[in-house]
Amino acid sequence: MTNSPQSAATQSTPILWPQVGGLALVQGSITLCWVIYNLYLGALLTALGFPQAWTATLLVIKNLLGMVMEPLMGTFSDRQQHLMGTRFPLIALGVVLSAGLFFLISTALIWGQNAVLRWLLPPLLVAWAMAMTMFRSPALSLLGRYAFRTNLPQATSLLIWWEAWPEP
Repeated sequence: MTNSPQSAATQSTPILWPQVGGLALVQGSITLCWVIYNLYLGALLTALGFPQAWTATLLVIKNLLGMVMEPLMGTFSDRQQHLMGTRFPLIALGVVLSAGLFFLISTALIWGQNAVLRWLLPPLLVAWAMAMTMFRSPALSLLGRYAFRTNLPQATSLLIWWEAWPEP
């Protein structure tokens, strides 16, 4: 262990628990949304008259797009952090898009008897999933700002707790 001023300052810096708790709630909310999405997607599509095979197709499309979008949004977020000094515009855009698309999905379900709205539902579901992916990486990358390197494992344990919690 060195006695440099930088290492002493880093070790004495506390974890910002309220912010870490907020990130844990965001992670828990995202996880809950994905669980609900995966559980009810098939029932939702078949209730509107789509074939059951569409469920698997939409999940494959969502996962393929997610494999591209997640690192892309992380890279874009890193660039934004470097240029603007903040990641919040991208996080806010993703949250607003997710909420707006969720509202449009609800509207399409309420008035789903209309053929046009019915056919808009699958693209809206994929767009919602991509909007969720848009803000996940940038939001979770804030953990490094709220818990410095020496305290990062302790802070990460709160986020992992959400993922490891046993399902009923």
